[in-house]
Amino acid sequence: MKTTITFILMLFSICVEAQIPVIENYNQVWETQSANSSESMPLGGGDIGANVWVEKGNLYFYFSRSGTFDENNQLLKLGRIKVSLTPNPFKDNLEFRQELILKDGCVKIIQNGTQIKLWVDVFHPIIHLDLESKTPLTMKASYETWRHLNRVLKGKENNANSYKWAPQPEVITFKDSVSFVQNGVQFYHHNREQTVFDVAVKQQKMEAVKNQMLNPLQGLIFGGFMQGSQMKPEATYLSKYQDTDCKGYSLVSVKPSKKQSLTVNLHTDQSVEINQWESALAHQVKEGIQNTKKSEKKTVSWWNRFWDRSFILTQKTGEIPKDSVYQMGQNYQLFRYMLGCNAYGKYPTKFNGGLFTYDPVFTNASLNFTPDFRNWGGGTMTAQNQRLVYFPMLKSGDYDMMKSQLDYYLSLQKNAELRSEVYWKHKGASFTEQLENFGLPNPAEYAWKRPENFDPGVEYNAWLEYQWDTVLEFCQMMLLQKEYTNEAITKYKPFIMSCLRFFDEHYQYLAKNRGIKGLDSNGNLILYPGSAAETYKMANNATSTIAALRVVTEGLLKNTEDKEEKEYLLSFYKRIPPLNYILEDSHKMLIPAKSWERINNVEVPQLYPVFPWGIYAIGKPDLQVALNTWKFDTDAIKFRSHVGWKQDNIFSARLGLTQEAAKYNKLKMANSERRFPAFWGPGFDWTPDHNWGGAGMIGMQEMLLQETEGKIFLFPAWPKEWNVHFKLHASQNTTIEVELQNGIYKIINVFPPERGKDIINLLDKTITEKSNLN
Repeated sequence: MKTTITFILMLFSICVEAQIPVIENYNQVWETQSANSSESMPLGGGDIGANVWVEKGNLYFYFSRSGTFDENNQLLKLGRIKVSLTPNPFKDNLEFRQELILKDGCVKIIQNGTQIKLWVDVFHPIIHLDLESKTPLTMKASYETWRHLNRVLKGKENNANSYKWAPQPEVITFKDSVSFVQNGVQFYHHNREQTVFDVAVKQQKMEAVKNQMLNPLQGLIFGGFMQGSQMKPEATYLSKYQDTDCKGYSLVSVKPSKKQSLTVNLHTDQSVEINQWESALAHQVKEGIQNTKKSEKKTVSWWNRFWDRSFILTQKTGEIPKDSVYQMGQNYQLFRYMLGCNAYGKYPTKFNGGLFTYDPVFTNASLNFTPDFRNWGGGTMTAQNQRLVYFPMLKSGDYDMMKSQLDYYLSLQKNAELRSEVYWKHKGASFTEQLENFGLPNPAEYAWKRPENFDPGVEYNAWLEYQWDTVLEFCQMMLLQKEYTNEAITKYKPFIMSCLRFFDEHYQYLAKNRGIKGLDSNGNLILYPGSAAETYKMANNATSTIAALRVVTEGLLKNTEDKEEKEYLLSFYKRIPPLNYILEDSHKMLIPAKSWERINNVEVPQLYPVFPWGIYAIGKPDLQVALNTWKFDTDAIKFRSHVGWKQDNIFSARLGLTQEAAKYNKLKMANSERRFPAFWGPGFDWTPDHNWGGAGMIGMQEMLLQETEGKIFLFPAWPKEWNVHFKLHASQNTTIEVELQNGIYKIINVFPPERGKDIINLLDKTITEKSNLN
């Protein structure tokens, strides 16, 4: 009998050990307080992000919101909240617990019979703090601002705004307006009439059409109102956090209580008077008080549906803190949570920190600036970085979250078309790689010191000159949304057409400026000068551009019924040059361009026909050409890395190279060096590095599921020793849930069921077998 019981216990232990985690297993639990803001925990919802931490017995959180750009186009935080309790349950680390509860999208802090729950309303811009305690406590909540006075920005501090290293006027972050109003604290920033928009328009010779251009900065007002239940204004004070001086506005409990709450309502508007903004905010505050319980229930329900929609859960194979396979699944979920915090932002999630930056001195000790700082600007969007944040949302089924990025480009179409009209007198939307939120190149990257007769439509910049093609990746996202959801993309079609028309008209324009003909002897466009990413400069017929034009044109043709548009697209398609190859040691390989004049960065655009363009893929002809490029191209080998926006983890997965994909994705998705595992960076950009996390998500998705010509490939680059449970999305509104356990896979669900016939298992296939699937 004793032997039987022992055997059963052993079997139970084995079963528990082998169990693949559920989402709750990835909750982050901290049992000690934090040293500073770099050890903060992300919290958010809707379009709000907060960094939450407890330090020396006080609770703090920074809070940010999508679209809070000042006159210099710096993305300003809205402030910092400090909460102190008397008597203080957080006076030490004994039984301290801070937990990010992913399933419900909230943070709980528990110690000595006191619990604080923080959550953000997904559907209304309100941050909630709910306190419960076994004994009555007095709560002091302080709104702290470092913009209580004007600040002159100098040197590298301007890297956070659109002036960067070349400020023309004196650059000032103007002070906010903060005051006690009734029993709360009201705060706001009101942009002045003149902003960096006006500076850039004049610099770039666009003044003749200025009144036709979108200006998102002029008169913008953003801020909010902090109030508490049974709380009253106490006092103001001057203080300092990490060498940044600040001013605090404190509310305090009317009397000690076991239950207390605090809310921070946020409001943003443009082209209204201050009294109108205040009235709208007051109405929002009133509505929020009346609907708190209902809003909390809806918010929890939203997060529950978010986690049910898609996931990748990996099992530990060793000690959890050191287990890289477990970390891959954990950090995939944690980063997707961070993306979900800006699900409905007016502006896209920024690649260089999103809504979760903190005091910059903890990223780089020499940058002792305010918490508003991030490298690479606030309102400056860098396309090659942004795309990595948004591509993974296709396979995760987060289509609603892609709207802010795609509609961002849509809003700038008019400004981009005006560039072509003003500079070159032709049609088409001209987008640059580093793009301001008003559709013009960044003023510093455009350059102030330019040759007198240099083309005013081109950036005088070694990295960015002639890099027009990155917008086409967002055109592809628009087209892929149709493939995945079967929803109409009517509003995006004119945009895509305008982007394609730019290449057709602009490169014929350039050719005719050099000579009498607009096309080469084969009737193809001459894409010169061009650029293969930021790396191969002054390129002739860049492979990345050709692949983009080809795939986007094919996609738009499938979605166009208008006879005239179809005829134009067919004729344009014939003008697109062929891809570029080289035969070296009997190996046919892709090359970056027909020719180029210099190498300026470390990207690998010769593999862009693999990702993002999918011209070479498992299930398509000639995969060996792309494999040769990976294996033998000396630059591709030299530039290989997992850091930041590097895509080798994606390339190797797309190519079916299981061993290489495992290596680079483990490196990419390993825990960061910070307390919160998904706060990677700075890499090439800033912390937390969102294009690092986005590239990692894409790589893991591609290891598990790929789709070619209607066929769905399972485990194209996933080691069979790695236990996993995943739910991902494919075209035709398809969802696939699969579990792999001890080398044996089980399809849990396919919807719609008829897509089951399209599934092909590649778990035990060799690279040769994968290459011959077409």
